[in-house]
Amino acid sequence: MFGWGELGIIAILAIILLGPDKLPEVFRTLGKIYGEYKKAKRRFELELIYGYEIPSKELIDELARKRMEELGINDFKIEDFEKKL
Repeated sequence: MFGWGELGIIAILAIILLGPDKLPEVFRTLGKIYGEYKKAKRRFELELIYGYEIPSKELIDELARKRMEELGINDFKIEDFEKKL
């Protein structure tokens, strides 16, 4: 992809253009974007492998909360949940 020389030139240009104060913020933002990309890529790969969409944490939490309401559990203590089972 890039050799050490090219990466060095890019790093020097980034420091000159962005300045040392903005550089950490830019790299942090790029890291977050890359993390979201990796997560989306992994979800897509799993969807291709298993043929269905993997439920999100929010959906799982919502289904668990509805089930707990059906069982009459109002607080989220595991001991109460085990008693109902």
